[in-house]
Amino acid sequence: MEDVFQVNHRYVVFTIDEGLWSIFLLHRKMLKGFMDEAVGIIKEYFTPGIIAGLHTFGSRLNFNPHVHILVTMGGMKESGE
Repeated sequence: MEDVFQVNHRYVVFTIDEGLWSIFLLHRKMLKGFMDEAVGIIKEYFTPGIIAGLHTFGSRLNFNPHVHILVTMGGMKESGE
């Protein structure tokens, strides 16, 4: 059985301007790139553990693409520490 580490983390949401929703609705393949860029922005400045999930609809069931990300407040060293 593997250990699960208790680590401090932050919750981050990336969203797209409402004016661009129709473009992403017509070209849904772009959503993968959107999620990859959101993760890439975090990784550009930090070396954290990341869990990311793409949501395409908001709480009102309208098209509202956004990425939810859990980011650890630290990372693992090559030594495993």
